[in-house]
Amino acid sequence: MDKDPKDIAWEKATKLNEEQANQLARNLQARLRAAKHKMTEGPYATKEVTAKLQVEDLEVDEQYKKEFNNQPMKKKTLQFDFKYSFEYEDTISYEITDEGLWIRSKVGEEVISYVLQKIINIRYPVEVDTSSEDEEEEHVQEQPQVMSPKVNTEESAITDIV
Repeated sequence: MDKDPKDIAWEKATKLNEEQANQLARNLQARLRAAKHKMTEGPYATKEVTAKLQVEDLEVDEQYKKEFNNQPMKKKTLQFDFKYSFEYEDTISYEITDEGLWIRSKVGEEVISYVLQKIINIRYPVEVDTSSEDEEEEHVQEQPQVMSPKVNTEESAITDIV
């Protein structure tokens, strides 16, 4: 099936709606550091705020909640803590907009894989039906073991040919 790439509607892997972005933040235990909101009332089209150093997370700040509770998000900058497999700990900053997610910190491949896996789990959730697991186990037959092929060394290659 040959399709012209121009005919395909490509979507960024990191593009999330506001609900999915909030779920990602919860899954990463991220803290809101800055936000740009689309204003639905008043003379401003957008309003942007940045947290003081003393404010750990804007989303739990009462003044922020009061002022921006029902305003749609245009952009937000969040931080989360990440511990690499080699025990190094880092604070990772990322920005999410209606165009997608950008990691703002210098990070290793391990962080990128971790965040992408979280996004995949949010965008493409797998529902598990636990009610029929017992029935499936009864119908599963034991599969015969497959022997792995013999490694072809020079000696075994000669004996295989003869």
